[in-house]
Amino acid sequence: MAIKSGQLNFTCCYQYRAFEHYLLPAAQWAKQREALLEQAGLSAWRDFATVQTTLQAQLQAQFAATNAHLSGADNPHAHRTPAGRYRLTTPRLPAEQPRLPAHLFPRHRVVPLREVLTSVARLTQFDTAFGSLPSKHARTPPPLSQLLATLVGLGCNLGLRRLAQVAPQVDEAALQRLASTHFSLDNLRQANELILDFTRRLRLREAFRLSPDVLRSSSDGQKYDLAVDSLSGSASFKYFGNRRGLTAYSYVDETLLVFDSTVFSAADREATHLLDGLLRHAVRPTDVHSTDTHGYTEVIFAVTRMLGIAYEPRIRQLTNQQLYSWEPVATHRQLGQTLLPDARIDPERIARHWDEVLRLVVTLKLRHSEASRLFGRLNSYARQHPLYRALKELGRLVKTEFLLRYVDQVELRQRIHKQLNKGESAHRLAHAVWHGRNQEFHAATRSEQLVAETCKRLLMNAIVCWNYLHLSQHLAQLPPEQQAATLATLSPFAVLSYRHLNLHGEYDFSDQPLPAEAPFDMDLIATWQPPSKPA
Repeated sequence: MAIKSGQLNFTCCYQYRAFEHYLLPAAQWAKQREALLEQAGLSAWRDFATVQTTLQAQLQAQFAATNAHLSGADNPHAHRTPAGRYRLTTPRLPAEQPRLPAHLFPRHRVVPLREVLTSVARLTQFDTAFGSLPSKHARTPPPLSQLLATLVGLGCNLGLRRLAQVAPQVDEAALQRLASTHFSLDNLRQANELILDFTRRLRLREAFRLSPDVLRSSSDGQKYDLAVDSLSGSASFKYFGNRRGLTAYSYVDETLLVFDSTVFSAADREATHLLDGLLRHAVRPTDVHSTDTHGYTEVIFAVTRMLGIAYEPRIRQLTNQQLYSWEPVATHRQLGQTLLPDARIDPERIARHWDEVLRLVVTLKLRHSEASRLFGRLNSYARQHPLYRALKELGRLVKTEFLLRYVDQVELRQRIHKQLNKGESAHRLAHAVWHGRNQEFHAATRSEQLVAETCKRLLMNAIVCWNYLHLSQHLAQLPPEQQAATLATLSPFAVLSYRHLNLHGEYDFSDQPLPAEAPFDMDLIATWQPPSKPA
């Protein structure tokens, strides 16, 4: 218990080191502070006095704007309760996911998954990512047929042994060797990036974005049972009953590309792992990111703001949320405002630890440590760490500004809901792909679980890429006067369609491979007597 609570630390165990060990070295930070801030793009945050002036002015302006709209008739969807709080109603958007546009996909045949993967491999060259080996073996890509068989065995949760038993063209030993030598997590992530890079260049994808200058995304977790004993799993009666399970956490952008995923214990809070996938893709940063209510903390609000990411979670139970301000509550009451802060923050607490806050955010931005590892250790201390309390205080201000906009703008709430619906639709595709072995994880170690999850993500992105290509070709073949009308009725959810695909393999009912007679000795069966039961 002392180890998990941070009272006892180890230098020989990466997971349970002191929190200081995860940050940039103190000597390096003291010597290169300005250069590191510049490298991380955080120069504008170097002086807390300037930051305080900017954040204070923004929050005051948002309090004034939101209250002005509440006092007039500009916000008919906010209703004041007898307790002085506000309850929101959000009009539902028109149906965003119409019936599957069957006329746009093959109707006279189902497309085998192998055909999808082969076509995508030829165009994206994702198979070349598997030529890199951690050892000194030959650095050549494996045969495409074996590569795809291993991908399907792991990504569809069939297992390589089961796949070799139902597919006589492949050899189990060859697939096992291929999985152990070429299917590293780095190779799989690189293969996914090749598919994503290719799909991002397709023009149809841009038609599904709300704005060409802003990239929106969301993340959410799915719960999976564990079929084996594993230190990575945890009990959760709500999801698994008396069994143990995992959370598979995936990131989806507004064009339905699954740009990252990870696996962690079902007992972990999702907010702890939120930043991992976003920071791994800093080359193409997400501008706006959304999660469900359980995906946020005040610390996440603070860090995402400093990283330049607009964090917009969906908020349930708005009446339970606390609002904060720089000024005393009486100052807002004197201005005649009805939506008042509940408390005043302590700016001195932030100022005292501002240099440590900057050091932490630079550590994350430069990927010196994983965000989940850093926050997991920071949250584990029996008493709240001073740095954690400073981040929480800053996050309360950022969250308050967001909540004021959340109350004020019905369009904001609708955009968040729309993006989260895309994540739920991606979960349905993941459910269809991960169909083998009762949809349970059969990998015991976290590294094996991550490999299986990333294989599943690769299959999903290959399907999305193939659908984009098929729909693009269909639209290009239409007469010019029909293209605009067809595109206007085409939902982005169409690229997640899978009913036209054969994900479950093929059945062989030909006479040739089967024996002429049934393989049973009926005489032996007829004369056999069951042994008598013991008394």
